[in-house]
Amino acid sequence: MREFEKYYCEYVILGIPFGKDSFFIKFFAKKQLRPTVYAECAPMLSRFLNLAKFNRCVGMSDDGIVNGILERHAAALPSKKKILIYTEKFKNYVSKNKELLEKSFIIYSEDEI
Repeated sequence: MREFEKYYCEYVILGIPFGKDSFFIKFFAKKQLRPTVYAECAPMLSRFLNLAKFNRCVGMSDDGIVNGILERHAAALPSKKKILIYTEKFKNYVSKNKELLEKSFIIYSEDEI
């Protein structure tokens, strides 16, 4: 399964998960993949250990900006299955935009992973 995920799946995380460094360490140990993270800041240890691809974005509280970021990300990888993992901070955003997001992503909360 790891080989399949390595070539055919892309994990995108919105925000920084609770227990940030341990989350990224466990994710990497389980999947052997580096997810793409969109957040306003990046945890120092996780960045240092290269556990994820961090994209620092200003204005993540604006739905239009987040929609644009995710649309561009999905368009850049048309052949991959894209999995969106959202944190507690983006719970309302995902519930409001679920229909739009489901066109490009399979959606999970950080608790479901």
